[in-house]
Amino acid sequence: MILSQSDQVIHAQVWSKADNKSVFCSFVYAKNKYQERRSLWEDLCRHKLLCTNNPWFVMGDFNSALHGDDSLFGTSSLSIGMREFYECVQTTELVDVKGHGLHYTWNQKPKEGVGLLRKIDRVMCNLKCLEVIPDAYVIYHPHRLSDHTPCILKFPNTSKSYRPKPFKFANFITSKPEFKDCVEGEWAKRIEGYTMFSVTTKLKNLKPGLRKILFQQGNLHTKVVELR
Repeated sequence: MILSQSDQVIHAQVWSKADNKSVFCSFVYAKNKYQERRSLWEDLCRHKLLCTNNPWFVMGDFNSALHGDDSLFGTSSLSIGMREFYECVQTTELVDVKGHGLHYTWNQKPKEGVGLLRKIDRVMCNLKCLEVIPDAYVIYHPHRLSDHTPCILKFPNTSKSYRPKPFKFANFITSKPEFKDCVEGEWAKRIEGYTMFSVTTKLKNLKPGLRKILFQQGNLHTKVVELR
């Protein structure tokens, strides 16, 4: 179901017939010039208010790298366009969905010499997705006719994916700089009611933020195996 659209993004609500659940999806096709992409970043920031408590995927061609290692053979400095894209991602609290396949999703076919490879196509999600659809992943296929790689979002075990996993607190995340900011941010909020109700509510509200910090560390089981 189309909710709204512009010349750079289509906002939709997608229903799964298998389990009668829905997710919000925003399909992006960004402009080439960073000045023209500013309206897209503003649009996504506004749409975040609608999706805060619902799973939200944002995917497509953003026409901009996000991190320094998203470009090969190009400049390592952050451009204005990259910085504005990064600020949008921080405001909307989006993270990359774990992916398999190619890292660089776009290749510039040069007339001579070495071409430029960049990751400008990506699939991201909000914190609610990490909670209710933790097994979602993306496959970045090899390039074919287009100079962009196809990005396929997968939902394994659809009927079970909406059952959130039990919350587990990993002690090591307390050493991460984001941990203190996350706790201070939630604890500063005012919760009306009895003191214990306020405490338990704040603890509950901490879960998405702590899950995000843990998610950003990658697959811990794989890392342990590699280190051994």
